[in-house]
Amino acid sequence: MEKIKKEIVLLKGKKQVWDLLVEPTHVKAWFALQNDWHGQQAVNSLREGGEFLYQMASKNAKELYELKGTISRVDPGNVLQVDLREGRTLSFALHAIDPTTTRVEFAIDPETKNTVESQKRLWDELSSQFESYVERH
Repeated sequence: MEKIKKEIVLLKGKKQVWDLLVEPTHVKAWFALQNDWHGQQAVNSLREGGEFLYQMASKNAKELYELKGTISRVDPGNVLQVDLREGRTLSFALHAIDPTTTRVEFAIDPETKNTVESQKRLWDELSSQFESYVERH
């Protein structure tokens, strides 16, 4: 199956965008769906073989969504790739357009429980949440 991909352009420098993307305190703030969810936990040991966990929960505590796995590639400030525990791959790539503008590319293998369309909507919303968070910082 083809990867789900999303690209956003942010009016911030690449280092700042990287920090907001990977630092656990920031991840817990943006890795959520609108007002009904909150970022519950974020762990990433930024080294190959390191642990990775981005987790969000519904505010009513009935649902949990997590991306958990092992970091397979890290080039600080540029690329983070994770082998998720269910056999999928997640990657983030950052590209400086100029010193104050950064393009972020998200890519993830779709899972089989939900439709590809619903997963695309999820990543549209997550990338929008990240974009809004970056704009505020």
